This record gives sequence, structure tokens and C-alpha cells, in this order.
Amino acid sequence: MRIENLQKVLPEHTAALVTSGDNRFYLTHMRSSAGVVLVTREQAYLIIDFRYIEKAKKTACCEVLLMENTSEQLKELAKKHGVTDLLVEVDEMSVETFGGYKKSLAPLTLSDSPLLSDTLRRLRSIKSPEELKLICDAQKLTDDTFT
Repeated sequence: MRIENLQKVLPEHTAALVTSGDNRFYLTHMRSSAGVVLVTREQAYLIIDFRYIEKAKKTACCEVLLMENTSEQLKELAKKHGVTDLLVEVDEMSVETFGGYKKSLAPLTLSDSPLLSDTLRRLRSIKSPEELKLICDAQKLTDDTFT
């Protein structure tokens, strides 16, 4: 559902490149120290290194690919889905990293628009019934511990 909500806001020929650990976890349910998520309008991919590949295949709610040459993999997936533009998390990415991606992913156009960061922040602020239950359970545990 989270990935689908992101897909709904993607403009035509545009994909989202999610690199931050928290947002990767939010979208895929897979926590790791390395990897990227590419979300196109049709499909989402978690590209992750060998240390996490087995767990990711069991846990992630999208297609899981072994990280080999990330830039080439991203370009191939973009071509497969007719993607020409990539949104990135401008709030989570350094200028140096942005420049590196821009160079290595050419001819794809990287956007420094806040659309992806703003959308993920908005989606994460809306809690599902399951998330609300977990928050209430955690609060009850804290209350019980300190009373």
C-alpha cells in the first residue's frame, strides 16, 4: 500500500530513487545499511547487497535484486519502464552524492524538486491502524514500566 501511494503521485516517465535507510524501510519493510529502492509507476525494486539478499527476498514487499553495478542496474530498469526522470530525496542527499548520481545515471535527468521528500514525509505522517496499535502498545508498555 505504501509503494502504491507513492506510485500514484509519480508523473509520467518519472521514477523515485529512495536512498535513505528510514524511507527504504518504510517502503519495503526491510531494514539494511545499504541499498536503494527504485519506484516506477508500474513496479518497485529493492536493490540490495549480498549481506541482506536472503532476508530481503523473504521480507520486502517488492522485487528484490542483488546489488552489482547500481548505476547500470538503475539505468536498465529506467529504460525497461520508459523512465527519463528520477526524483531523489533532496532532504536526505548531499550535494556531492546528488552530483555523483547525476553523472553516473546520465542520460537520466535527476530532479532536485522536493516532490519526493515532501510526498514521503506526508505519507509517513498518516498512520495505518496497525501503526496506531503499535504506538499505543509502546505507550502502554512505557506507562506500565514507569508507574
